This record gives sequence, C-alpha cells and structure tokens, in this order.
Amino acid sequence: MLKVNRLMIMVFLAFAVTFGVIQEADAASIPGGDVYISGEEMVWHAPDDSGKRQIFYKNVATEETKQITNTATVKTFPKVKHGLIVWQEKRDVDNPEFEWNVYGYQLSTGIEKKLNTNSGNHIEPTTDGRYVSWHNNKASAEMYVYDWSTGSLKQFANGRFPKVASGTIVYKQQTGTGLDLYTIATGEIRTVVPSSKTEYVSWFAFNGNHTLFIINNYSETQYALVNVHEVPSNVKKLTLMTKKERDFGELVVGDSYVAWMEDKNGVAQMMVASVHTGDVKQATFGTVDQRPLAFTGNVLISTKDFATLDSQNVKQYFPEPSSGGPSQLPLPQKDVVIKGKIGPNGGILKTDDGRVSLEFAPGTWDQETEIELNEVVELQAEQNPMSPFQKMASVWDIHFTQPPSKPVILKMAYEDEDMFAENIKKLGIYSYHPEQGWNYEGGRVNGQLHMVQSEVTTSGVYAILFHDVKFTDVEGHWAELQIEVLASRGILNGMQEGVFEPSAKLTRAQFTKMLAAAMGLKPVSANGRFTDVTSDHWGAGWIEAAAAKGIVDGGDQGFQPDVELTREQMMTMIIRAMGKENEAIQERGELPFADANEISSWAQGYAGLAVKLGLVEGSTEGIRPQSTSTRGEAAMVIFRLLVKQDKL
Repeated sequence: MLKVNRLMIMVFLAFAVTFGVIQEADAASIPGGDVYISGEEMVWHAPDDSGKRQIFYKNVATEETKQITNTATVKTFPKVKHGLIVWQEKRDVDNPEFEWNVYGYQLSTGIEKKLNTNSGNHIEPTTDGRYVSWHNNKASAEMYVYDWSTGSLKQFANGRFPKVASGTIVYKQQTGTGLDLYTIATGEIRTVVPSSKTEYVSWFAFNGNHTLFIINNYSETQYALVNVHEVPSNVKKLTLMTKKERDFGELVVGDSYVAWMEDKNGVAQMMVASVHTGDVKQATFGTVDQRPLAFTGNVLISTKDFATLDSQNVKQYFPEPSSGGPSQLPLPQKDVVIKGKIGPNGGILKTDDGRVSLEFAPGTWDQETEIELNEVVELQAEQNPMSPFQKMASVWDIHFTQPPSKPVILKMAYEDEDMFAENIKKLGIYSYHPEQGWNYEGGRVNGQLHMVQSEVTTSGVYAILFHDVKFTDVEGHWAELQIEVLASRGILNGMQEGVFEPSAKLTRAQFTKMLAAAMGLKPVSANGRFTDVTSDHWGAGWIEAAAAKGIVDGGDQGFQPDVELTREQMMTMIIRAMGKENEAIQERGELPFADANEISSWAQGYAGLAVKLGLVEGSTEGIRPQSTSTRGEAAMVIFRLLVKQDKL
C-alpha cells in the first residue's frame, strides 16, 4: 500500500477522510442536514444568509463549494453522483401540503431542470450520474426514470423507493413484499428478493452490485445481503431475526463492505460485514449514537451523535488468511488471452473478471474486426517503469487487426484498493514505446470501482502507472494537490529539479503549453503563424497546436509568448479550450466584484462565464483582471477545468 508522507491540514473531516489521512476518530462538524457523500462529492441542505434552507455542494478534492439552489420553498433529500445533483422540493406545486417536485442540476453545464412533468407527490430521487429515478408516492405508485443525457422521461413500473446505480434500479415491489431489479437498457425486470407471506423488506440500499436490506416479520428484524447480478438470487442472512429496542434505516453499501446501525444497550453502534464472506463485526463501542454515511474505498465515513464526522478503515476487522497455511484466495490469472470480434454497431470486450475492458462506439469499424487482449506475464528489464513511476496492475498487450476510426475507451483496474484519494489522481494509463519508454495516455479515475480509463487509438502495450511527483516548495501550498496531480500527468513541469515556484509569474507561452497538454494536444511544427514565435522557441509547437484549435490568437504585436499572462487572458483561453466561445459572447451577467469594470470589453463574456462555471474565483481584492497570473493559480484553474470535463 502506498504511504502518505505528510498530514494535510483538515478543511473539514470529509476532505481529510477522502484523502485518507484520517486513520482514527478525528472529527469535525457536519455542514448541514441530509449530508450525502459520493466519492469526492458531497451535498447537504443548510440555511443561507437569509435563513432559508438551500442545497449546497462540495468537491472535497478541488475544494469547490457551490450553493445550488436559491429558492424560498422547502427542499430535502439531496443526492449527487458525477456532478449531477438531484433533490425534491415544494417549488411550483399546486398543493404544497401534499405535493413535491423532483429537480436536477448539472455542475458541468450549470443547467437546472424540473424532471417530473405531472403533478404529484414525487419523492426520494436518486442518481447514478446519468439516470435519475424516483416514485410518485400515491396509491398507484408510479416509478420514473429520467435520462439526463437525452432528456427522455419514462414511467417504467409501479413500486416504491427506486434506487438507481450503474444503469440498473432496485425497488420495493408494489403488490409484493420483496425487491425487483430493472435494467434500463433492456427494460428487463427480475426479482432479486422474493416476496414472503410472513416477512417484508422494510428498507434497503443499493450500489449497482449489492443490495443490503432489512427483513421485518412485523415484530423482529434481520439484516441481509444479495448480489443482484447472481441468477438465481442468493440471499445472505447477515444477522439473526431478533426483536430490537430501536430499528434504523441507515444502510451503506461499498465495494467490499456494508454497514448499518444496531441498538446495543441503548446506543446505536455500527456493524460492518464483508460482501464476499458475509462475516459481521461490530465497528464501534462508544457511548453516543453512530450513523454510517458512506464508504470511500475501505474507509467508512460516519457521524457521531448525528453531529460530527468520523472515519475508520474497516478492513482491519477482516484480516486476510495467514501466509503460513494454504491460501483461501484464488490465484491470480496468468497469461490471460481474450479474443473477440466487434462489428459496425460497436460493443464491449472485457476479461471475465472485469479487470480490463474495451468499449467501442458504433462506427468504430465498418466491418467486423478482431480484437485480442493478452496479459503480459513478465516484462523485460528495460521495459519495467523506473522511479518515480510504479506499476499498479497487470500489463496488457491490446491488438486491433485494423486501426479504429474512433477512440476506444480502455478501462483498467488497479490493485491497491487502499490507495488514498490524495494519490489516486496520480494514476494514469500509459503506453509502452521501445524508443520512448512509457507515455501518458490519460487517466479518468474512479476511486470507488478502483478503475482508470482513457481513450486509446492504436494497438499497443498498456498499463496503469502511479507517478508520484513532489515539489519541495509547494508543501502546504493551497494548490499543492492540484500542482502535483497535473505534474504527475505531464501537464505542467517544475522550473528546476524538485522546484515548482507556485508564486512565479506566468508567461503566455507557459500557460499555452499547460492548457494544450491538458486538452490532450501534441506539439506540431510551427508554420510562421506568429512572426514573434520562431521555430526554435521552446513553446512554438504548443502555441501552434493551440492556435490551430482556436484556443489562442495574437494581435498587432504578434503572440508575445514571453509576456506575462493576465488573468483576463487566462479566463479567455480556458473558455475557448472548453469550446464555449459562443456562450461567452452571449454572457451578460454582472460580476459581483468591485473591480469588474476593469475587465476589458472583449474579455467580459469570457470572465463572466469562467466565474459562472466555477473555474475562477474572486477574493477580497476582486477578480483582478489585469493582474498577472501565477503558476499556482494556473494549476488550480486547469485542474478545475479537467474536473468539469470529467477527465480526472
């Protein structure tokens, strides 16, 4: 397991827990009510300055915090996944006493929508980042699923409390007492927990693979677990059916463990179980109630006395088998070869254990094409990555008999499940080239699934590598994490060995190189577009690549590559890189900064949109449009851009 070599300052405990630096019972205040945590994101509702309750969002990796709503009506039950926030609210209802509407807000676009089209008691929305599901809490119990990517709304069945994850929905049967599974892509409905005449499912939680649920026989309760993809269903009874002084509906499902609350001598203690073995352990023994909130890897985030946040790694309760006896774990596969054919309609090819998958869009090939995945058992000495790179999973040789006409999505699993979230953003998929060594391809990291994905366009040898970049002069800096992550991906470099100089002024050429690399561009031969950028200038290739994409331009005085970059120029370039120039031209919102009148007329729309999207923040000094950008500021802005584009 990779070690954290410093203790980060705790903004609040969720931030620290997600980065893995809190090992035991450190605590901080909960920001508001109905706190919901998903990976690096959290949402809650709390009073605004006027005392009205609003929905708030925080990304604990980037520290981005945003007030999502600004309405006077009652709202509750916020959820978030991959930047899509959903909640229920008594806004625009005919009968506020009995009706709710469901709303969604997408961070990357700033778009808010009311999702239900008919009036009713629409409650308990959940989301997996694309789909949103909820039910109309009346006798007919219609359930709906909304596809945010297409805007389509469908009533798919009758039942209650649908919970959507990974394109599937588990819900309580309307006429039965068990649970059913609905697959959105196919429309298939299958029972995963059968009905019973003597028992019923009172509550449940679902993460896309496993469902943890409570069985009630009208006087006693029992906790159970089921893998929804197993056919036939195999329900694991985690506890005995017993009468309890108090019952709790707080259930949390992680990749490897589940958690719930049980009353122990008048105190709510947390119980945890392994999804693989069904073994159950008591995780707390305190004198105040404990409530589980979420898993981040093997770390369980919880509240103490419903007022403060705690965390602990529950893997400690489930030791692995001793190496002195025979292994109880399956041996790793060796020399795995997977072959398949993909036609014009596209498809997916993956290993049986899901460690590696390739996703092909329709039209990748115009005829059936053979693909082969071959696990590389042993690398030659010269092929092994050298420090500061570290191999985090098996190496795979991927071969296409024809080059794909569209990028192929490669997903690979990394093996260190306890890697701290501070470090997982330094993971990436790399390709091996005999002349150049290992080259970075991309690295969108899913810490909950322990997967890294990137687009690839050619056959080759691919692996997940960890690149642990450190700079001596950024430790404790407000952009420390962002600088190190971007440097690990080759997007920015130090000024000299081990030194970044975060407060140094930034030139137009330097920021162009950073931004172009972040967008996945490669340097190209300069064609004399700018008279003041000679072919031997170190940034000529990057400037030409960015100019060809419309990200940068020059003026009467040329490009001025070595002139210091102003903040308004930085905001303009970042918006152009996102392809939102037309939106910037139409942007008319007034900025709440005392120095907003100092923004040049040509940059006003770009600055307004950059602030609106949360890419740039002002301070007590204002937006400072004519000030020179620093290297640390540029790193933070580019990091936020990649988060917005879901590339981290």
